Amino acid sequence: MEASFFDKIEPGLHTLFVKDNNGCGNTPYEFSILAFPKFFTPNGDGKNDVWKIDGFNSSLYTISEVSIYNRFGVLLYQIDASSEGWDGKYQGKTLPSNTYWFRVILNDTNGRIIEKTGSIGLIKK
Repeated sequence: MEASFFDKIEPGLHTLFVKDNNGCGNTPYEFSILAFPKFFTPNGDGKNDVWKIDGFNSSLYTISEVSIYNRFGVLLYQIDASSEGWDGKYQGKTLPSNTYWFRVILNDTNGRIIEKTGSIGLIKK
């Protein structure tokens, strides 16, 4: 295969085996596909109850910053590597359905910095 692009790969840890054009070598390369969910539903049903980075693997990344903000820029929550994610609460109280914002800064094992910002929909059902 000569293509270097793959689509429809699920978030998580993957291993790619690389051979040269002559079929020589079989070098493994571990990587992780990250996904940043667009919404979550913290209603206690066990599905999408917390917002977290899908595919995060602490052997490949260290977290520099994962912060959640409201629309006014108030810091609501910070996630660390041992966290289960954000449960939609601020100061112990469940927040209303709304759009919130995240900022993620990760460092990979090669010293690269990955920065991502975006919105999160908190949906109460």
